[in-house]
Amino acid sequence: MTEMLLRPLPAFVHIALLLLFALSACAAPPEPTATPTATLTPTATLTPLPSATPTPAPLPTVARDAAERAVFRLFHAAPELPPVDIYMEGSAIAFGLSYGEFSSPLPLGEGEYTLRILPRRANPSQTEPLVRESVRVRIGETLLYILRPEGTALRVLRYPQDMRTMALGTARVAAINALLGNVALSVFLDEEIAIGAAQSGGQSTAAREVIARRYTARFLRDDRVLLAAPLTLNSRDSAFLILYGTSEAPRLATLILPTPRESKLRVLHADANVARVDLYLDERLVLEGLSFGTLAEPLNLAVRTYRMRIMPYGAALDSRPLFEGTLPVGEDRQLLLAIYSQRTQFGRQVRTALFNEPLDPPPPGSARLSILNFARQATAVQALNPSVPISEPVPYAALSAPITLSAGRHQLAFNTVERDQPPRTAETAEVNLEAGWNYIYVVLSSLNTPTLLFGTDVQTLFAALPTPTLSNPLSVRLVNAAAEPISVDLIVGETPLFTAVKENSGTAPRLIDSAMRPVRLVRSQSGEVLAEQTLFYAPNSSLVFVLIGRQGAWQLLQSQERTRPSRNSAVLRVIHAAPDAEPISVESPLSASRSTFFGNRPTATPRSAQYFVRLEYGQISSLITLRGNTYTFIARSAIDGTPLAELRDVEIATGLRYDLLLVRGDSGAPRDLRLVLIKAE
Repeated sequence: MTEMLLRPLPAFVHIALLLLFALSACAAPPEPTATPTATLTPTATLTPLPSATPTPAPLPTVARDAAERAVFRLFHAAPELPPVDIYMEGSAIAFGLSYGEFSSPLPLGEGEYTLRILPRRANPSQTEPLVRESVRVRIGETLLYILRPEGTALRVLRYPQDMRTMALGTARVAAINALLGNVALSVFLDEEIAIGAAQSGGQSTAAREVIARRYTARFLRDDRVLLAAPLTLNSRDSAFLILYGTSEAPRLATLILPTPRESKLRVLHADANVARVDLYLDERLVLEGLSFGTLAEPLNLAVRTYRMRIMPYGAALDSRPLFEGTLPVGEDRQLLLAIYSQRTQFGRQVRTALFNEPLDPPPPGSARLSILNFARQATAVQALNPSVPISEPVPYAALSAPITLSAGRHQLAFNTVERDQPPRTAETAEVNLEAGWNYIYVVLSSLNTPTLLFGTDVQTLFAALPTPTLSNPLSVRLVNAAAEPISVDLIVGETPLFTAVKENSGTAPRLIDSAMRPVRLVRSQSGEVLAEQTLFYAPNSSLVFVLIGRQGAWQLLQSQERTRPSRNSAVLRVIHAAPDAEPISVESPLSASRSTFFGNRPTATPRSAQYFVRLEYGQISSLITLRGNTYTFIARSAIDGTPLAELRDVEIATGLRYDLLLVRGDSGAPRDLRLVLIKAE
């Protein structure tokens, strides 16, 4: 660790500092954050302030895939240290970071970086840093560094956050003791759940998995409660609880992040004309020797798009594949990949079909059944129970909509529909359906193949999830940031929640009354499905869905809003929604044309700037709070600092949420970009 020793200042330096402060007070309005009464100063020399706020320098480009990069944050926990500027490898990543604030998340590639912390507005090329630290980064890490004093020195301490995937209904908690001095802490959730002990300043507890729900976090010193605060943990949250300040005036900061979600994949060999096969995902053999009529055990897959290759059984990886393509895996899905073949002018070709297994819980006392048709001799298959049709005809290589049936035994028949021929019964089956389960029945091309009926106990799967109440609501809204003109509907379960939402617009929030529902985004009027997801209920929170992309490459992003506007402030986030555009940094220098009033005392508008550093396409920034005022927003290239888009003199009103979109201009040129402000009300 690098230390910064505190030395008393000579008297002439105190006089010079007072003169400098007096001059700066005359020259510019005060900054929005209060200046602490005492200052930690590394040396007795004065550093001249730059005439303008420095522009962020570029950092090396990092991978777009979140699984192939790390994330860095810094938390300011030094009570008597004024706001600071943070630099990483010569690039500014935060300006004016104040006591009790986190820096914005910074994506980094693997390597070793130099972290420097400087006094606010200090010239980085002429000023000795308060702290200089080497930061070692490995792919996949989520790193929190905490700036705090230890005796007469400033230190930054490293805390890797455990972001491994978790089961539905659980969350992970660790506590960090960042109090001044060596104050021993014991940390509990409610009265009985012990998180652990942090015996001295800077220590942290091990992470513990708990049920996702609402708690009271309690920090004890010698069996005396130093601080107690409400804490809501949503399903699959990873939380750092940071107690900082002094034992006489402790403060709590929380860093709560959603962990990466997994999905399950079943693979079905559905064609007697295809021999045994091996399945590779991203060069890794995941299934070997899959034969016709076989349904493989579920695979757990991280959320991303995989390179998929289907090879003849035992064939070398560098030989010619039977099929090659991509496998997109979304969040919290149960996917079914079917392998079959089609006759073409080049002979019989292997094909795949990917289905989302229905996960919407059935009504009490009932089950749901879907029919998957791979009967090659049939144009379509229709299910009967026992002689009454219970489904519409299901085309070949298609999955029917779920059919709700009472739990118990059912005698099913399957009629094949072959073009102009009359229907005939091709197969019968007796099935036993359990309450709370969703099933898929597979009709294959050979009647000698054993019946394939498989299911998921969705009632148990989601039993651990909290359910909404009047005191624990969930609100949802939609932002349409599409890169081309399109009007969309958002359907939650079977209910159209939002309809006819045009591009570059958003909706007001609406309350949700279900713990878990499938979500579909469809093109208005035509009903074409653009994206599908699963909505998970999170108590006392707000969820925003964001549509980005263009035809053939739509993405539906999902982001929780944990910061709420107040009567004294608004909240704003930035969404990079311009495909193929370079990474950006966004600054919002405040207009000096107005004053902000608090009570009866006018306060001059500060001239500081807020920064969103290095946002890439498809990323949503963290939320910031803004005072009601007139603002100008500027988006700059994070590569060379060139201004790319500007939105001038927009009114921000307190009590509201705002989304600032970076979208494509009309010409389609690489740097023809616009900023669009959306108000949620």
